[in-house]
Amino acid sequence: MRKDEIKRYVLEYLVDESILPITVLETAITVPTDNTFELKRLEIEMNKEIRLKEKEEREMQMQMQKEKEEREMQMQREKEAREHEFRLKQLELGVIKGLRP
Repeated sequence: MRKDEIKRYVLEYLVDESILPITVLETAITVPTDNTFELKRLEIEMNKEIRLKEKEEREMQMQMQKEKEEREMQMQREKEAREHEFRLKQLELGVIKGLRP
């Protein structure tokens, strides 16, 4: 097996396993194996894509946490509103003695 074939095989495996994005494979196929500048550029591009993906995941987790907190606050407000309505109904029915004229 030639060096080019090995490199292509490894890159295809990494893409198939979702370790590398397909753009790295597409770019690497056109890069000669002896061109270290291009390989370094590929490495930088790959790292940039990984960092971007990690950033998107963090933002998504933060958004999910924010939505969860908003739901909890909404549920708390609804609970307090129901309790308030219940107290008002008790006053109307005279259940709470001494407060109704």
